[in-house]
Amino acid sequence: MALIGNILSFYLTFILLSVAHAAVDVQATVDTNQLGINETFTYTISVSSDESMTIGDHRLPSIVGLDLVGQFPTRESRSAYTNGKFQYQQTQRYAYTFQTTQVGQIHIPAIEIFVNGQSYQTKAINVTVSKTPSGRQQQPQRRNAPPSDEDDEADPFYNEAEELFNQLLQRRGLPGGGRAGRAQQPQRKINPDEAFFLQLEVDKNEVYVGEQVTATWYIYTRNQIQNIDTLKYPNLKAFLKEDIEVATRLDFQNEVINGLSYRKALLVSYALFPLKPGVALVDSYKARSTVLAGGSLFGMGNSYTFTKASPELKVRVKELPKEGQPRDFTGGVGQFKVRASVDQGTLKTNQPFTLKIRLEGRGNAKSIDLPSLSLPQGLEVYSQRDESKFNTDGTSYKEFEVLLIPRSKGEFTIPAINFSFFNPNTGKYYAQSTNGLKVQVDEGGGVPGALSSTEPSAKTSETTYDLITVWQSSQPLKSWAQVGVWCFIFLSIFAFLYWRARKVLGLGVAQRTLVMLIDQRSKKALQLAKQENYRAVGTEMTNLIYDVLGEVTGESGTSSRTLEKVFEQMPPGMRQQYEGALRASLKVFETLSFAPETMIGELKNSQKMVESIQSTVRLLKQL
Repeated sequence: MALIGNILSFYLTFILLSVAHAAVDVQATVDTNQLGINETFTYTISVSSDESMTIGDHRLPSIVGLDLVGQFPTRESRSAYTNGKFQYQQTQRYAYTFQTTQVGQIHIPAIEIFVNGQSYQTKAINVTVSKTPSGRQQQPQRRNAPPSDEDDEADPFYNEAEELFNQLLQRRGLPGGGRAGRAQQPQRKINPDEAFFLQLEVDKNEVYVGEQVTATWYIYTRNQIQNIDTLKYPNLKAFLKEDIEVATRLDFQNEVINGLSYRKALLVSYALFPLKPGVALVDSYKARSTVLAGGSLFGMGNSYTFTKASPELKVRVKELPKEGQPRDFTGGVGQFKVRASVDQGTLKTNQPFTLKIRLEGRGNAKSIDLPSLSLPQGLEVYSQRDESKFNTDGTSYKEFEVLLIPRSKGEFTIPAINFSFFNPNTGKYYAQSTNGLKVQVDEGGGVPGALSSTEPSAKTSETTYDLITVWQSSQPLKSWAQVGVWCFIFLSIFAFLYWRARKVLGLGVAQRTLVMLIDQRSKKALQLAKQENYRAVGTEMTNLIYDVLGEVTGESGTSSRTLEKVFEQMPPGMRQQYEGALRASLKVFETLSFAPETMIGELKNSQKMVESIQSTVRLLKQL
């Protein structure tokens, strides 16, 4: 019976954990939120989960200004084996086609949906309807037209066939992943036809002097970003600034803004601390980016470069209240905790030990000073240092290390250390204290007065020394034969160690094997190029680049999914020298492998393929 009970408990636990880890995502989107009178658009509710799900009935309310002209449900499921784990996701979509019947702003309210018996709600969406038709349904988009920058031209990037091609590549894992987390929505008028825009997001815009403001700049786009160059970081003259995160590459995540899907990537995030009361300006982040027409992953088609700047933001800064301010307040604004400890259990007289005081929390811990220590007689302060750091989650810490020297034996009590802070959430001052620490000091073998922080004694012992007045040279070698013998011994040792390294560690073998692999695979690719089999050339060379990168970095099984990880593991010098050329080669051969024939162009020319193969081989042999 006990065995049966254990088995039942195991399965119940397994089922509960499975349910607990099931992630459900409910979103509502529209294909456009700006259109004309009597035009139609599609409103879609998507329900996704990594486990089986049961979706209850839901109904759309009657919406003033819209007529429902059609609806249809769709279902899809995807599975993938990633990082040693099998991942499965299913999505149920409910698409509704509406026709606009009045001019103005139409509000689509939040819709409640029950999934596995639990209630979820979509976000409300506003749709703007103008008197003049937008033309989005009557006039086909002209491909390769320049994208709109600051005006309201129609978005020329969308192309249905190319979108299907991009989705195919996404299933192969070519695009980057997303970043978890969410800040407040951009406070600006969103033009859905902009190539991209930069947005500042802050967690608060009214603070006290010294209170932390987390400011983060993002790039938003609905298209394919080829590159981005930062032209100007914000000056932030009215603040003390600490780096939280500075992006080295664009890591996009999906975000829905008023029903439209955007791709969003972090550029930079700072912790800001205003210096004085008044109005503090958070100025613009300025960048130039190249956008690909058609959203092609391989750089085909026309590209357009624009310069954008994020909107500025004014932060209202309040003065710290004078009423109730403690005398020992040193400027700590935020929520902090403090603790103290010593680094040794058993202490000896005249031998130093370290007292550590650590403050951590949300705020600028760097600005906090250590108050005066009230130490018992018999303990001396020899030296003091501190260390501080800001973390990527917006918190910080500061740790003081005080070197103490006990001058007599016995039990000593290091009293509690008091700190005063200001809590901006409550608008009041508060105190935090460490616990009192008891230390036991035994008689030690140190020299009394050693490492003393006080002035040395004026009395010094007199010591006499015998001066050497005649230089005495060392005994010369008896003969040059001894030199030869020692050289022979050292050379023999080095020769033996080199032989053992080659035999045991395979020194040099891996490099020769890698060169043989490159020669063998590239020879096959050259033969395929002469036969004008460009698909096979692309596949062979793409796999060769991945295999060589895997061998060089020790990341076996390298693929497009782990390519960024491989580049991160490269030494900085090697990455700076070779990353750009390797990415360019991969772009060429991935285009030959996957792109539609109409997009390949001259790349499939036999001579062009031979030149690409030869240049790539030279590059790989330099790694």
